[in-house]
Amino acid sequence: MWACQLLYAGFLCIVPVNGENPPLYVGDVKAESWGGTTSRGVRLESEGEGKGEGWKALVVAGTDNLSTVNPKVFSEACVDGACARYHFYCRSESDFATDCDFAILRDGSDQPAEITLTTDGVGSQRAALRSLIFVTPSGVRIPLAAMSQRSKRESPYCARTGRSETGPLFESDCAFLNR
Repeated sequence: MWACQLLYAGFLCIVPVNGENPPLYVGDVKAESWGGTTSRGVRLESEGEGKGEGWKALVVAGTDNLSTVNPKVFSEACVDGACARYHFYCRSESDFATDCDFAILRDGSDQPAEITLTTDGVGSQRAALRSLIFVTPSGVRIPLAAMSQRSKRESPYCARTGRSETGPLFESDCAFLNR
Protein backbone atom coordinates (compact mmCIF):
# COMPACT_ATOMS: atom_id res chain seq x y z
CA MET A 1 0.00 0.00 0.00
CA TRP A 2 1.23 3.48 -0.82
CA ALA A 3 1.77 6.19 1.75
CA CYS A 4 0.24 9.53 0.79
CA GLN A 5 2.92 12.19 0.78
CA LEU A 6 0.32 14.88 0.11
CA LEU A 7 -3.44 14.63 0.54
CA TYR A 8 -5.51 17.33 -1.12
CA ALA A 9 -9.14 18.13 -0.21
CA GLY A 10 -9.55 14.68 1.31
CA PHE A 11 -9.78 12.91 -2.03
CA LEU A 12 -6.51 13.18 -3.97
CA CYS A 13 -3.36 11.44 -2.76
CA ILE A 14 0.08 12.13 -4.25
CA VAL A 15 2.59 9.27 -3.91
CA PRO A 16 6.18 8.82 -5.07
CA VAL A 17 6.60 6.51 -8.04
CA ASN A 18 9.77 4.50 -8.48
CA GLY A 19 10.82 1.61 -10.69
CA GLU A 20 9.82 3.08 -14.02
CA ASN A 21 11.40 5.87 -16.00
CA PRO A 22 11.05 8.61 -15.15
CA PRO A 23 10.78 8.07 -11.40
CA LEU A 24 8.77 10.69 -9.55
CA TYR A 25 9.85 11.80 -6.13
CA VAL A 26 7.48 13.78 -4.01
CA GLY A 27 10.14 16.41 -3.42
CA ASP A 28 9.91 17.12 -7.14
CA VAL A 29 6.20 17.99 -6.94
CA LYS A 30 5.33 21.62 -6.28
CA ALA A 31 1.86 22.46 -5.00
CA GLU A 32 0.29 25.90 -4.98
CA SER A 33 -3.27 26.93 -4.20
CA TRP A 34 -5.28 28.29 -7.07
CA GLY A 35 -8.46 30.31 -7.24
CA GLY A 36 -10.39 31.59 -10.21
CA THR A 37 -13.52 33.70 -10.32
CA THR A 38 -15.78 30.64 -9.97
CA SER A 39 -13.50 27.78 -8.88
CA ARG A 40 -10.91 26.85 -6.28
CA GLY A 41 -8.24 24.18 -6.31
CA VAL A 42 -4.54 23.44 -6.44
CA ARG A 43 -1.87 23.45 -9.13
CA LEU A 44 0.62 20.56 -9.02
CA GLU A 45 3.81 20.43 -11.05
CA SER A 46 6.65 17.95 -11.49
CA GLU A 47 9.48 19.20 -13.69
CA GLY A 48 11.25 15.84 -14.14
CA GLU A 49 14.94 15.58 -14.83
CA GLY A 50 14.98 15.82 -18.62
CA LYS A 51 12.97 16.74 -21.67
CA GLY A 52 9.64 14.92 -21.88
CA GLU A 53 9.52 14.05 -18.19
CA GLY A 54 7.48 16.89 -16.69
CA TRP A 55 3.79 17.07 -15.92
CA LYS A 56 1.29 19.54 -14.50
CA ALA A 57 -2.11 18.96 -12.96
CA LEU A 58 -4.80 21.49 -12.14
CA VAL A 59 -7.15 20.02 -9.53
CA VAL A 60 -10.49 21.76 -9.02
CA ALA A 61 -12.21 20.67 -5.83
CA GLY A 62 -15.12 23.07 -5.96
CA THR A 63 -16.90 25.58 -8.13
CA ASP A 64 -19.97 27.75 -8.03
CA ASN A 65 -20.41 27.27 -11.79
CA LEU A 66 -22.76 24.29 -11.33
CA SER A 67 -23.71 21.94 -14.17
CA THR A 68 -25.47 18.59 -14.17
CA VAL A 69 -23.35 15.58 -15.09
CA ASN A 70 -24.52 13.21 -17.80
CA PRO A 71 -24.59 9.83 -16.00
CA LYS A 72 -24.33 7.88 -19.29
CA VAL A 73 -20.82 9.14 -20.10
CA PHE A 74 -19.17 8.02 -16.84
CA SER A 75 -17.13 4.81 -16.55
CA GLU A 76 -16.25 2.91 -13.41
CA ALA A 77 -12.88 1.88 -11.95
CA CYS A 78 -12.74 -0.56 -9.04
CA VAL A 79 -9.93 -1.53 -6.66
CA ASP A 80 -10.32 -3.85 -3.66
CA GLY A 81 -14.11 -3.77 -3.91
CA ALA A 82 -14.40 0.03 -3.93
CA CYS A 83 -15.34 1.84 -7.11
CA ALA A 84 -15.19 5.36 -8.49
CA ARG A 85 -17.25 6.72 -11.37
CA TYR A 86 -15.22 8.90 -13.70
CA HIS A 87 -15.06 10.59 -17.11
CA PHE A 88 -11.65 10.65 -18.87
CA TYR A 89 -11.07 12.58 -22.10
CA CYS A 90 -7.90 13.50 -23.98
CA ARG A 91 -7.75 16.14 -26.70
CA SER A 92 -5.35 14.11 -28.85
CA GLU A 93 -5.91 10.78 -30.59
CA SER A 94 -2.50 9.42 -29.58
CA ASP A 95 -2.08 6.82 -26.83
CA PHE A 96 -0.36 9.33 -24.59
CA ALA A 97 -1.98 12.66 -25.23
CA THR A 98 -0.49 15.80 -23.78
CA ASP A 99 -3.70 17.24 -22.33
CA CYS A 100 -6.30 15.08 -20.54
CA ASP A 101 -9.29 15.83 -18.31
CA PHE A 102 -10.71 13.69 -15.53
CA ALA A 103 -14.04 14.27 -13.77
CA ILE A 104 -14.45 12.00 -10.73
CA LEU A 105 -17.74 11.73 -8.88
CA ARG A 106 -17.44 11.88 -5.11
CA ASP A 107 -19.98 10.53 -2.64
CA GLY A 108 -22.12 13.29 -1.20
CA SER A 109 -21.39 15.78 -3.98
CA ASP A 110 -23.38 16.57 -7.11
CA GLN A 111 -20.29 18.06 -8.73
CA PRO A 112 -17.27 15.99 -9.74
CA ALA A 113 -13.70 16.75 -8.79
CA GLU A 114 -11.97 17.88 -11.97
CA ILE A 115 -8.32 17.22 -12.83
CA THR A 116 -6.63 18.55 -15.97
CA LEU A 117 -3.35 16.75 -16.60
CA THR A 118 -0.76 18.16 -19.01
CA THR A 119 2.28 16.00 -19.74
CA ASP A 120 5.50 16.42 -21.71
CA GLY A 121 5.71 12.84 -22.95
CA VAL A 122 4.84 9.17 -22.57
CA GLY A 123 6.96 8.60 -19.45
CA SER A 124 5.68 11.66 -17.66
CA GLN A 125 2.07 10.71 -18.33
CA ARG A 126 2.63 7.21 -16.94
CA ALA A 127 4.32 8.63 -13.83
CA ALA A 128 1.57 11.20 -13.24
CA LEU A 129 -1.25 8.66 -13.69
CA ARG A 130 0.40 6.36 -11.17
CA SER A 131 1.22 9.19 -8.74
CA LEU A 132 -2.22 10.83 -8.62
CA ILE A 133 -4.59 8.66 -6.64
CA PHE A 134 -8.28 9.15 -5.87
CA VAL A 135 -9.18 8.25 -2.27
CA THR A 136 -12.70 6.87 -1.79
CA PRO A 137 -14.70 7.74 1.35
CA SER A 138 -13.86 4.26 2.71
CA GLY A 139 -10.14 5.00 2.27
CA VAL A 140 -9.51 2.76 -0.76
CA ARG A 141 -7.01 4.30 -3.16
CA ILE A 142 -7.68 4.16 -6.89
CA PRO A 143 -4.83 5.45 -9.09
CA LEU A 144 -5.82 7.54 -12.08
CA ALA A 145 -3.99 4.87 -14.11
CA ALA A 146 -6.88 2.51 -13.25
CA MET A 147 -9.30 5.02 -14.81
CA SER A 148 -8.25 4.10 -18.32
CA GLN A 149 -11.53 4.01 -20.26
CA ARG A 150 -11.34 7.10 -22.47
CA SER A 151 -14.54 8.83 -23.42
CA LYS A 152 -15.19 9.90 -27.00
CA ARG A 153 -17.16 12.80 -25.61
CA GLU A 154 -15.30 15.89 -24.40
CA SER A 155 -17.69 17.08 -21.72
CA PRO A 156 -19.09 15.04 -18.84
CA TYR A 157 -21.97 17.49 -18.47
CA CYS A 158 -25.49 17.52 -19.91
CA ALA A 159 -25.67 19.56 -23.11
CA ARG A 160 -28.51 21.93 -23.90
CA THR A 161 -30.16 21.32 -27.25
CA GLY A 162 -32.67 24.14 -27.31
CA ARG A 163 -35.39 25.88 -25.39
CA SER A 164 -39.10 25.26 -24.88
CA GLU A 165 -41.80 27.46 -23.37
CA THR A 166 -41.08 25.94 -19.96
CA GLY A 167 -37.28 26.16 -20.01
CA PRO A 168 -34.14 24.71 -21.54
CA LEU A 169 -34.14 21.36 -23.35
CA PHE A 170 -31.34 18.85 -22.83
CA GLU A 171 -29.95 15.95 -24.86
CA SER A 172 -31.76 12.59 -24.61
CA ASP A 173 -29.39 11.14 -21.96
CA CYS A 174 -30.34 14.08 -19.75
CA ALA A 175 -34.07 14.25 -20.54
CA PHE A 176 -34.73 14.02 -16.79
CA LEU A 177 -33.81 17.74 -16.68
CA ASN A 178 -36.46 18.79 -19.22
CA ARG A 179 -39.56 20.48 -17.81
